[in-house]
Amino acid sequence: MVKKTYNDDLFVHMDWILKKKGKEPLTEESIPHSFILNRWLSMVDSSVALIINATTNKWIVNRGICSDKMLLGKFYKKIMPKIFKKYSYIKKSSKEKSQNEYESIAKTKEISVREIEFYEKTLAELKQ
Repeated sequence: MVKKTYNDDLFVHMDWILKKKGKEPLTEESIPHSFILNRWLSMVDSSVALIINATTNKWIVNRGICSDKMLLGKFYKKIMPKIFKKYSYIKKSSKEKSQNEYESIAKTKEISVREIEFYEKTLAELKQ
């Protein structure tokens, strides 16, 4: 049986970005693609996901910075907060109990349920 060699360059690069460890450990060829990096960074913490959605997904993609992987890594290292959490998936919370309430409010206010959920999240962040 042939075993695949495991390449953990993604996690080394993520440690460099989030934990601010040392110099740039990777070369241009071994840095993971921006899509994979964005996906895994957004799973680290919900605040990191908000930063990625507000920056990379909105205005960096249109300007072509995502094509330069080293520049994107340096950008992330500057703007991301220092995080020492274990990398794991963000699990979805159950929406069963408030979904009916949101639907009735959405029907009354003539807006979407998604907008109401967004307003609830924003209000919860402002209260913190």
